[in-house]
Amino acid sequence: NKNVFHLGAFSDDQLLVTSLLTHADLFVMPNLKSPNDFEGFGLVALEAAASGTLTVASNVDGIPSAIQHGFNGILVEPGQPELWVSTLEKLLNDDEIREAKSKEFQDNIMKDQFSWDSMAHGYLKIFRKVI
Repeated sequence: NKNVFHLGAFSDDQLLVTSLLTHADLFVMPNLKSPNDFEGFGLVALEAAASGTLTVASNVDGIPSAIQHGFNGILVEPGQPELWVSTLEKLLNDDEIREAKSKEFQDNIMKDQFSWDSMAHGYLKIFRKVI
């Protein structure tokens, strides 16, 4: 419908300048399991959630390592269109829940375990272990 837009690829600079993520009602990442095509960490979903946009992503490949269902986003099983439609309709039709969850999930991301400092210490720990 006229309220849904597939924007395609944007550079990091374009995302920052236009603030697309902060003005969106939802960020939807409906990946499917595909042979020879693995979604890595799901960083773009985490970035969307950190910007305060409610993130709905597929529970597939590496995405659940970034998005934890009910903590910083919503995971939906891939390949189940009816479940996706009902989840998205529920969120789009209830501004109060959508806005509350967006704020809650954003706050959760900003807690210590997702801070840059915490991630840097985690990388350092791994590097020391490998070395």
